Amino acid sequence: MGTDSSNIYNATLTEVDYETLSICIGKKIYQVYAPFIQFEDGIVSSISFSVHLGSGWLNFNSNWLSTPNDISYYKLETFRDDSPLGIDYNKKDNELLKPSSYLFNRGRSGQEIQKIEVYSKREKWQDEEIIYDFMILFYANNGLRFCINILEEISEFLECTIEETIITKNLDGVILSQTIV
Repeated sequence: MGTDSSNIYNATLTEVDYETLSICIGKKIYQVYAPFIQFEDGIVSSISFSVHLGSGWLNFNSNWLSTPNDISYYKLETFRDDSPLGIDYNKKDNELLKPSSYLFNRGRSGQEIQKIEVYSKREKWQDEEIIYDFMILFYANNGLRFCINILEEISEFLECTIEETIITKNLDGVILSQTIV
């Protein structure tokens, strides 16, 4: 047999990304915001999402990449900041300055995150193989799950949902790559 001559393109979260996600364990999530949302066929999407942690924000976005043979794939990015991504925010007064959308509100008490799972996709076309993180699934103390994942139908868009049917659909064909507890 011949040797495998495929080119592998890897767009997975870095160790720094995992460290950023790990700070959510034990923290309460209050709301998930977006600079705007699109809603179609039960899918809520935006160019970015920001999770309010009470003190600070965990931001998510996606970057579109392409192989030399024009195969599209995506880089899911996460980072912590003092402000939500894409939303004008007054840090001093802790208030949003322009309209934004929030997807769900867990009230003043918030929901404590107990576990986070990261799921990847692995795809191969001709001599190119792509590995990229597709979804981050959060588990809260009250049984609530929500995910933020790449919306492959729209370049650089993400989807966020608490709907179990959509989460289950998104888990089809993906590989658990990391669990954070």
